[in-house]
Amino acid sequence: MEKFSFVESAAGYRFRDPALLIQALSHSSFAEENLGGRINSNERMEFLGDAILGFLVGRMLFRLFPGREEGVLTRLRAHWVSTATLADIAVIAGVKDALRLGAGEGKSGGGCNPRNLAGALEAVVAALYIDGGIRPAEKFVNRFWKKRIQEEGTGILLLDSKTRLQELIQKEYRDVPEYVTESIGAVFSATVSFRGRKLGAGKGPSKKQAEQEAACRALANEMFNNKKER
Repeated sequence: MEKFSFVESAAGYRFRDPALLIQALSHSSFAEENLGGRINSNERMEFLGDAILGFLVGRMLFRLFPGREEGVLTRLRAHWVSTATLADIAVIAGVKDALRLGAGEGKSGGGCNPRNLAGALEAVVAALYIDGGIRPAEKFVNRFWKKRIQEEGTGILLLDSKTRLQELIQKEYRDVPEYVTESIGAVFSATVSFRGRKLGAGKGPSKKQAEQEAACRALANEMFNNKKER
């Protein structure tokens, strides 16, 4: 129970029903291998936690970045609730060490699988909500997301958006986007298209920055903003 207590401490919350936290930290492989599957896994909690995180992080971004357009906020939210981000926070919050896996899943490296870690973190958020309402869930998000978001700002969107866009398109369509760039005085203007469809446009003091901005705006396009990194 020490590992579960560490998660409670990290969350700054004492569960009235500890069974909720135990379930949140029980992977489906553990449930299947113990008591013939009669132990509930965290899968249903993942579903609820995903929705709660989307709301809380979205509201946080809305408040921290007043005046920023919907596309920027959408891209920021996608980053901050991505599998990679959730997996990182799961390690810091002690979720990784407390996660209960089946023997087979554990031996195959499931304890380091970002999807397992992200799902468990979502389940913990759901457990906090079920046990204590929205406030402990919000406190948890403030504790592990707010400072990071404030430090990164919107600059996180410009970190090699071209590579991210290309990876998404290659994964979904096995093709690559096309860029057209031109200079207007000291300013470069770029557009990125895919199969004849304009996805985004950007400007910058260099060709590279203009293309990065175009790719960043493309990633906020409806074509991509509902694709969660899971």
